[in-house]
Amino acid sequence: MGINIRSMVQNNFLKTIILAGWLTINIYLLTSTYLLYYKSDKYHYLYMVLKESICVSRACAMAINFNLALILIPMCKTIISWIRTKLLKYLHSNPRRLVNHLKGLHILCAFTMCILSVIHTLSHLVNSLRFHLNFTEAIEAINVASSKKETTLWLVLSKVPGWTGVVMLVLLAIIVLTSFQAVRRQNYEVFWYTHHLTIVFLILACFHGFGKITKFQTNLDKNPRECHSLVRKMWKENSTICLEAPSFESNVPQTWKWIVGPLCLYIIDRIIRLFRAVKDCQVANVILHEDKMIELHMLKKGFKSKPGQYILLQCPDISDLEWHAFTLTKCPTNDGGDETFSVNMKVAGDWTKKLKAKFFKCINTKGIFMQRVGDNCIINIDKSIVYDNENEENDENVLPIIRVDGPYGSPNEDCFRYPVNISVAAGIGITPFAAVLNKLRSLDPKLVDKNFKMKRMHLVWACRDIQEFTWFLQLMFDTVKHLNSINMGDLLVCHLFVTRGANLTTEDPSMADYKIQWLQKRLRYGRPDFEDILKKISLNHYKTRVGVFFCGPGPLGKVLYDACKSVNFRGNSFIFHKESFA
Repeated sequence: MGINIRSMVQNNFLKTIILAGWLTINIYLLTSTYLLYYKSDKYHYLYMVLKESICVSRACAMAINFNLALILIPMCKTIISWIRTKLLKYLHSNPRRLVNHLKGLHILCAFTMCILSVIHTLSHLVNSLRFHLNFTEAIEAINVASSKKETTLWLVLSKVPGWTGVVMLVLLAIIVLTSFQAVRRQNYEVFWYTHHLTIVFLILACFHGFGKITKFQTNLDKNPRECHSLVRKMWKENSTICLEAPSFESNVPQTWKWIVGPLCLYIIDRIIRLFRAVKDCQVANVILHEDKMIELHMLKKGFKSKPGQYILLQCPDISDLEWHAFTLTKCPTNDGGDETFSVNMKVAGDWTKKLKAKFFKCINTKGIFMQRVGDNCIINIDKSIVYDNENEENDENVLPIIRVDGPYGSPNEDCFRYPVNISVAAGIGITPFAAVLNKLRSLDPKLVDKNFKMKRMHLVWACRDIQEFTWFLQLMFDTVKHLNSINMGDLLVCHLFVTRGANLTTEDPSMADYKIQWLQKRLRYGRPDFEDILKKISLNHYKTRVGVFFCGPGPLGKVLYDACKSVNFRGNSFIFHKESFA
């Protein structure tokens, strides 16, 4: 297998630089803080009591502060989206791609904090034990214990740093364990609610250092290092060097200084999101596809978006706290002709199941609300029908309130920045590319400006079963038909794959004959061979930057990413973008 150096550099260079910078800062903080408590004269008495455990605990604490400051930044969705769309608008795609990795930075900082927190806690347990064992009346001020009778457990639980540290460690464990992908898939609500324990964690972190555990000597000029002793009071025996007893002060708490800046940004971000979310949003249309997919069309005054962006949805009738991310499958048109926007959501988790029940409960009471729409849609609920005078006072027939927060940027927002675009989807992962196709479907060649760089889009979509194509087939067909009508038929090339299930037949009741014929020409059976696809696409291009956009399961994305790094043909470079909601 070859290696495409050009692709590897463009995919990883800036990310590697940032990662190296993060690692360097962590190593510097750990090393410098350790040496400070190990060598500094002002901490020598403290070191004599606690030995290396105080060096380790303080070094970990400093690195935790740094990662705690960083961990909030990726959560400032509004600010990050503004940076992506405004500040980085005219820059090369590589700096913009750094924004896509902020979720990875959030996860990296979280796991780093977990490891450092465990080491920090164990070190402080050793500190408490040594405070107990090394208690001396010669220098009582340096010791947290007031007498030798105070046990290690008492020192941990009775002091502010002790009990807050235990609670913080438990909270951190809960937050991290419920953040794993397996938990998020099975019960997203658990992840959502437990993640808000971060607020409690941050509050405790601010007060964690107010226990006066670490103390430094303030009168080294009158009691230098040579006078240091825990056994006897040397300053009384050698008055020419040791002029007075050592005096100590507690370290000023530092954690809040690291947190306050990012926390203020996060609070500002949440306030902006709150005001934006409470603006009225009307449900214009709801369509149920094959009982598995909800297509939700909405209208919100002043809402503007671009293909590839996503929004957060909330339904107060289900929960006042839960917000769920969905990619926009249709954006409002720039000319104001159609101001509606839409999302498609697979009915899988608890929230989507409840939302489906809320929208379609009126069907059981009024048969007039059930309609047949298109070839593959079962139910179409229109706002004008549901909100008529007859049903105005009937709660069973009123659509639930939907709140919208966003839009927010995503990697797919850059799909029009490349002359060649390879969009790869698996199953429901096709939704980020629906808005792109909707834009191409309404493309006016007279209005295409010089910023429209796309010359060719390859849509690669793999599904387990033929029926998964049906809800999206009409959009693909209409887009191809429109592009052909404006002499831009080569702009979109579809590569469709069925990995399981029966073959397509001409008697398929869910599709019309012309759709079956169109699909048969583009359909392949089995898993896509990404290396082969990239090589064939490379035949038609030379020294071209090809944008590769992916939305689907992680293992499949890794296979595609490896193909981008390995295919080295005709000087083309493949820039990999992976869809991931931050």
